[in-house]
Amino acid sequence: DAGAEVYASAFGEVTGVYKDPMLGTTVEITHSSTHKSYYSNLDPDTVAVSVGDSVEQGDLIAKVGDSAVIEIAEEPH
Repeated sequence: DAGAEVYASAFGEVTGVYKDPMLGTTVEITHSSTHKSYYSNLDPDTVAVSVGDSVEQGDLIAKVGDSAVIEIAEEPH
């Protein structure tokens, strides 16, 4: 639901905070050289992390938003 809190799934470093044209406001967390997590459709006003931040599992990333305008407009797929 919009406004729900989004938490880090595992320890890592924030390696990207950006606006994706399809997925909206996105936070990228690198957990290792082979594993990354992407959190998309976030409310840009609630993003609680910045590039270079270290996060622990369960740390607040942001809240769910409606920033994925193109994805939301598409039919279910």
